[in-house]
Amino acid sequence: MNLEIFPNDLLLYLFNFITPLDLFRSFYNLNSHFNDFILIYFQNYRFDFRLLSRQELKIICQNYIPLIFDKVIYLHLSDDDGTPGQAADFFNYDINIDQFTSLKALTLFRIESHSKIDEFFSFGIQKLHHLTYLKFDDCHFNKGDGNKTRQLINQIWSLPKLIYCYWNVRPNGEEYFYLPTIFSLSLKNLHIKNPEWNSEQLTCLMMKTPYLQYFSTEFSCFTSNFNNDNVNKTLPSLKNLPMKKLKLINLWSRNILINLLYMMPNLYYLNIHGWTFYINGYEWKDIIIKYLPNLRIFRLTMLLEFNNNINTEKQIDQLLEAYRSPFWIEEHQWFIGCLWTESNNDRLICLYSLPYSFEHVPRNVSQLSYRTKSTCPSQIKFSYDHIHGLLYDSSLFIE
Repeated sequence: MNLEIFPNDLLLYLFNFITPLDLFRSFYNLNSHFNDFILIYFQNYRFDFRLLSRQELKIICQNYIPLIFDKVIYLHLSDDDGTPGQAADFFNYDINIDQFTSLKALTLFRIESHSKIDEFFSFGIQKLHHLTYLKFDDCHFNKGDGNKTRQLINQIWSLPKLIYCYWNVRPNGEEYFYLPTIFSLSLKNLHIKNPEWNSEQLTCLMMKTPYLQYFSTEFSCFTSNFNNDNVNKTLPSLKNLPMKKLKLINLWSRNILINLLYMMPNLYYLNIHGWTFYINGYEWKDIIIKYLPNLRIFRLTMLLEFNNNINTEKQIDQLLEAYRSPFWIEEHQWFIGCLWTESNNDRLICLYSLPYSFEHVPRNVSQLSYRTKSTCPSQIKFSYDHIHGLLYDSSLFIE
């Protein structure tokens, strides 16, 4: 079969079903016609190296990547169990990331520290002038060297077109994030895992990233700084941020929350996963009216401790009563539920918004032991569409 007689569009379509390595091996240097078409095919190409074996990566990097440096717009490197050491191998083939002059998106998954990788993070990333999307997912580099991590963060904040950044990096074996010292005028979507935020640090981050529209962060552990935060530490100049969406996971501090909301009158989406501190329905109503006039989507889950001196059922009724006013039921149609167990060993109440929109059912909850109440008139208790994790206990099915 003579493939050269095929229409150009059909050839490009057929290339989609051939791996990059097989495409180069089979067609490159057959003639100038195929060479041109291969280069056209790789225009705006998305390269996911997870699909390559170690030997295939070597062949691609040594023979073919130099041909398409200026055409690749997306790279995904991974050091997970399926492709261990991939990032180190990639950089050991004398490839400099800044040679990808059209690169717009870069994802790095479970990248381990290595001299070549640390060199790239120290000096190379600032040269990716077209980068709009950057994701560090469970990476471990610059171990023991906070200065290099600070330098990297400042380089990220200096990228002129970067819009999205996901930061889950463990430079010293645990999640940590150093505050930037320069402004980003492009970042709009930011996700950070950090165990030790306080109000002052978050205010500084907002100041250095003034165009953020979506911010999410995960508080990984409890620190004494949380309870020592004072309300209203916010600078007057930060009282009108353009933030549209805010998500806080494992939040322990009421004051951190209030200080953030104080800066975000444009917020329309709020998602809170809270622990042990409590804001009742009357207080939430005042906060929303005072600080969040544009709020349209309210997602909440809070784990609270029972008061042993008050009847459990009475406590649940008191919690829910604060969410039964016209503000909640009629104006916004935001319904709240409570879930608890009958076990004497579990003294936690889960207060949550309906429909249930979180990824996990609270721990120690089984169909045989939990009880629920809600403010929803139709008595709909759960919507499970968003749940990703379930715990199976075979003892539940033993008669």
